[in-house]
Amino acid sequence: MKKILLSISLLISFIFANKNTTFIFNPFADLSYDIGQIEYNYDYSYKYTGLNLSLGIDLHYEPLFLNLQVSNLLQWTATNQDLFAVLGIGMIGKFNDRSSAVMKLSYANNMQRDDGDGNFTAYLGSFGYYYLLSPISYSISCGFIHQKSWQWDYWNGFYPWGHRVYNTRIFFVSEFTYQMKNISPYIAVGLSHPVDYEEDENYPGFFSIGVQVMLKNFRSLESQTKLMYYKTKSVDVYIFKPNIYIYPESLTQVNLMLTPRHNNKITASIPDYNNGWDVSIEPSGLINNNYQYLFYEGKLAKYPKIKYGWSVASFELWNFIPEKMSELGFNQKEIKDFVDYWQVHLPKSEYYDIFPLINKAVDKEFTLKIEPKPDNVLRVWFYIIPTNQKQDLIPPLIPKFSRNRFTVTEWGVLLNK
Repeated sequence: MKKILLSISLLISFIFANKNTTFIFNPFADLSYDIGQIEYNYDYSYKYTGLNLSLGIDLHYEPLFLNLQVSNLLQWTATNQDLFAVLGIGMIGKFNDRSSAVMKLSYANNMQRDDGDGNFTAYLGSFGYYYLLSPISYSISCGFIHQKSWQWDYWNGFYPWGHRVYNTRIFFVSEFTYQMKNISPYIAVGLSHPVDYEEDENYPGFFSIGVQVMLKNFRSLESQTKLMYYKTKSVDVYIFKPNIYIYPESLTQVNLMLTPRHNNKITASIPDYNNGWDVSIEPSGLINNNYQYLFYEGKLAKYPKIKYGWSVASFELWNFIPEKMSELGFNQKEIKDFVDYWQVHLPKSEYYDIFPLINKAVDKEFTLKIEPKPDNVLRVWFYIIPTNQKQDLIPPLIPKFSRNRFTVTEWGVLLNK
């Protein structure tokens, strides 16, 4: 950030030092009411709604321009939300007196230290077309935004670890402006869409109504840069303690390949997962004469698809779960392992929404390939969401499962932290 500011200072100094240079020096203030939404999932919708104030300057040396601004001032003073520094550089190409094309690159930073909790940067690249029909001007622009931030995760208040959160979106913004000498009211509407998610994501809208006060009649490209500092909520959905139980008909050497999909990640494993598990398994399920099951944990890059589930009060939870696990096809040992662990580690709550992901739904997140191929495989993750009240949910249909011959079962718990 310091290097960028130094480069800008040198550029400004050069412009002022060169007396033969003709340029526009245009301080501006932009006040608007913005409504934005960049992500929606079952239990979380991250929105930005409220007044926004930006102060900045435009330096225009045809066909180049430089834009410097400080944004989110009202939110920063009122609620101590992030204050953003934004730098934009670009080029304007005029077709005629009424129409022009604009290319722009922008950088935003919330001015926190590197790798500090909440540190946030964003990069924007866009192309726009502007048409002036005095006193109304119209513009349409499209481009991409790449965001990254550093966040600390905590599990039950303990064991913090840091990770970077990345998000890339494409956007389209259309703007109508009433051009006056020193003041320009405007309305901007648009769409943005994450490109690193593959399916079932919404197309969130963007709306801004505001006014820009400026020294010169030179329109700053403020509306699209607002999209840069609408921070994406990181998806904190983790798969905890999936246990894989394996029961061959005789002593068998088994190879298992666990493949994360959609940018999911394996975060832990026992024994170590080195591009797969190659293990010797007895009919009792004992693995390498040492383990009762294969263990791994992971992080999901997006919320799983969930539709059917149960809403269960805390006082009946530990009768309900063993009953449903038995209906699904788990044996008493597997159920006991689940209850012994999660009775202690599940976050306390009055109610729990429980959504089972069964077989194909689990395979969509982590594909499991087993050689030799088993006769029967049961994979179930329980997505458990602690809540304060009972929900009206549609219960899922439980498929029939047979445990004869070579059988593999797996249970795990998804938690949104």
